[in-house]
Amino acid sequence: MQHVPALHIEPVDFVGHIQHAIEDFRINRARAKAFKKTVRELSTLTDYELSDIGLARSEIITVARQSAI
Repeated sequence: MQHVPALHIEPVDFVGHIQHAIEDFRINRARAKAFKKTVRELSTLTDYELSDIGLARSEIITVARQSAI
């Protein structure tokens, strides 16, 4: 008689995967919204106002990315 090892298959939690995907979508959407808002607000400032807060216009995208993390 031959011995066959038992095959153990982990159940897939489809609901958990869907909930996780929805939560990731919400987080990414909120981050994108924060990024766009930061770019929009900083872009309205003059170069003088930006220099007052220690930024150059070329740094707006970088600062917006960091604020959205």
